[in-house]
Amino acid sequence: DGVVTLLGPLPGIAAGAALAVVLALGLDLPRLHEVALLLVVLNVFNLLPLDPLDGGRLFQSVLFSRHRLLEVGFTAVTGVLLLVMGILMQEPVVARIGGAVALSAGFRHRVLRELRELKEAHPHLPGDPAGLDGEQRAALFAAARAATPRAGLSTRAIVAVMRSLLDGYRPSPSLRASVVLMSAWATGCLLAVPAL
Repeated sequence: DGVVTLLGPLPGIAAGAALAVVLALGLDLPRLHEVALLLVVLNVFNLLPLDPLDGGRLFQSVLFSRHRLLEVGFTAVTGVLLLVMGILMQEPVVARIGGAVALSAGFRHRVLRELRELKEAHPHLPGDPAGLDGEQRAALFAAARAATPRAGLSTRAIVAVMRSLLDGYRPSPSLRASVVLMSAWATGCLLAVPAL
């Protein structure tokens, strides 16, 4: 998952950085400069450790799968920071996104609480929904319904929470794989700096 997640933004950053190097060699192509900047900015934005961006998904699978409560705290802090940044920059869209991210921390906490209880009752659920027996399906559905706010009780929302709960059963990547993936993430971020 981590490799696939990084295969979106890292090639875009590399292409943008390569274009920036070509431009630094003296070519005067304003459109090419815009393309390079757009490639880098969009892909670096996608690497931000915010859910549902690729960076958020990477942090989720590599770091937060080890200590899930870190995810809730990180989500709340980044949401508040985005909210404050949006207010200070007078950017209402950024402020709204920050507010939504901060508020999602409470929902994620409920999902993680249900996951903990589900793991206590069913410690070995298969990761593939097709492998669930009737009792396991019912328990998964009940946990997803309990975690979903009453206002959001749609079939789509419950299915999304059920997937999230099943994802919680996946093992964390090894320490070596985590170091490699986070190094690739950091390299992508660092590669973008000179291109900007």
